This record gives sequence, C-alpha cells and structure tokens, in this order.
Amino acid sequence: MSEESFRGFIAIPSPSALRQRVEKMQAELRKLSLDVKWVLPEQLHLTAKFLGETPASILNELKETLNRIAQEFHAFSFSVDRLGAFPNLRRPRVLWVGGPETPPAAQPLIQSLEEVVSRFGFPKENRPFKAHLTLGRFRSPKGCEKLEKWILENPLSWREEFPCDRLILFQSTLTSQGPLYAPLHEVSLTKI
Repeated sequence: MSEESFRGFIAIPSPSALRQRVEKMQAELRKLSLDVKWVLPEQLHLTAKFLGETPASILNELKETLNRIAQEFHAFSFSVDRLGAFPNLRRPRVLWVGGPETPPAAQPLIQSLEEVVSRFGFPKENRPFKAHLTLGRFRSPKGCEKLEKWILENPLSWREEFPCDRLILFQSTLTSQGPLYAPLHEVSLTKI
C-alpha cells in the first residue's frame, strides 16, 4: 500500500481589492474567446513554491519549517500593474498579472523555501522566480493574436499593491470543475 499524500504548494494569498479588479479584467478577456482555463478570482495567489505530491507523514515537519521561515523574513509588497504571458504573448501557455520586477525582498524568502523543502526531497526550481498571479492556462493557441492586440490596446489603467505578509501551505485537489484549495497551515511573516 502506498503512503498517503496530497498535492501541495506554498503561496501568498491575494488581497480582495486585486481579486475584484482581476474578475472585471477576466470578464473582458473572456470576450476574446480564448481557449483558456480561467483561475477563479478567489483562488488567486502568488505561488512561492509548488511541491506537488507531498507525503502526509511530513506535514508536521513542513508546518514547523514554515513557522521558522516566518520568523526569519520580513513582510514585503509589490505592485501589480501589468498583464503578460509565459513564455511570451506569441506562444502563451500562462496568462498572468504582475509587476515590472520581482521585489528584491522576495528573493531571499524564495531561496530559503527552495533550500529547506529540498531537504524533504522536493526538487529545486530551475527557473528564476518571477512574482506573478496566474489568471488562466491556455489549452490551445486559439485567439492568441487577439490577446496580443488586446493587451497592446488596453494597458492596465490601475495599479494595486500586493502585500506579502503571510505564507499558506495549501492542499490542491484536482476536480473536473477545476482545483480546490484547502489551507493546511498559515504563518505571518515578521512585520518590519
């Protein structure tokens, strides 16, 4: 019998004002008939570390690790003011909102998370960290040329501060309606 596990990730939750703005933007983008699986606004988050299949037997150790990290790192924020796509707008796989750059204060936190969870056997991310919130994932390139044109013609007219003051360990359960996220443990980063 295999060990019990859950699909896990560590994230920073998004503020409600940003979720409301994103919901309006998604409504406009839906008019483009893109072949995108949209993220529900209430599930928007900044992923600090995707874990994947996580043995339930290490849950308590993961919680203790997050408690220690929260004491070592200060809260920070970044500005969300642009819409983009990974790897690019011509061949998008992920549609996102984010800022001009990843906040410098985020890098040490992310590096520490990478280091400590690697001790549990999770692979380190080989791509540089880019602070972003995923709005949707493309199932096919249908409508991509319309998206690029729309983004050029409709730059974001707003800017929202994204406070990064908490880390949450989530369990993600995949369903036919989309993933369901359940918080398993939450810690507050040290206030400045």
